[in-house]
Parts: sequence; structure tokens; C-alpha cells
Amino acid sequence: MPYMNKVTIMGHLGRDCEMRYTPGGKAVANFTIAVSKKWKDETGQQKEKTSWIRCTCFGGWAENAAKMRKGQLCLVNGELTQESYEDKDKNKREKTYVSAFEVYALESPKLDPAAAPKPAPVPAAAEEEVPW
Repeated sequence: MPYMNKVTIMGHLGRDCEMRYTPGGKAVANFTIAVSKKWKDETGQQKEKTSWIRCTCFGGWAENAAKMRKGQLCLVNGELTQESYEDKDKNKREKTYVSAFEVYALESPKLDPAAAPKPAPVPAAAEEEVPW
């Protein structure tokens, strides 16, 4: 029987990516995607639940993901990965995350208008400077 482990997530970046490099120089990006679900309960009141999904990607996709900013809408294709480890108190822990093999920005990053550079004023041209 064949098996499949494929995940596609579309949501907003929870924070800027954490970028690092392996000792061999391979780029690794860690980030979190917020995916919200909205519905109305039996009384008609609007409800919302947000899931925070951890993602990791490597190489060129990591370099690409590192350019994305908090709040930016993105699409991630990958596979679900589970790892076991021991914490500092020797307790066995597990973590689940998406090992992304594709990461796409679906919109431009939201920039703070106060931080945007102001355009330089353009001097008015005298009539004799106009070529027609």
C-alpha cells in the first residue's frame, strides 16, 4: 500500500524567520505560520481559532524565506516531521513541524510607513528647460 506525507499551508508569518547555517554552510530557516479558522457557533456568535505551525526549510528555499517578514501571507509545501528528544531535565519530548520544500511569498512585506524613505523633492523645471 502506498503512503503519502504532504502538507500545504497558507497563512501569515508569525515572526521574521530565524536564519542560521550548518557547519557545512547550508542555510536553514525556522519560522512559524499562523493559520486561522473562523466559524459561527450555535448561537450565531463569530468564533476564531488560530493554529501556529512550525516550519523549517533548507538551502535556497531558506534564503528565500529569510526575506519574508512578520505578517506576510505565504504558502508552504512540505511534509510533516516528528522528532523525539530529551529536555534539560531528561524528560522525553516530541515536536512536530513541517519540513518545507517550497516557500512562496504571496504578497509584499508590510512596511512601517514611518520607516519608509521619503522621496527627494523634484525641482520644478523652467519652461526653457523643457525639450519641446
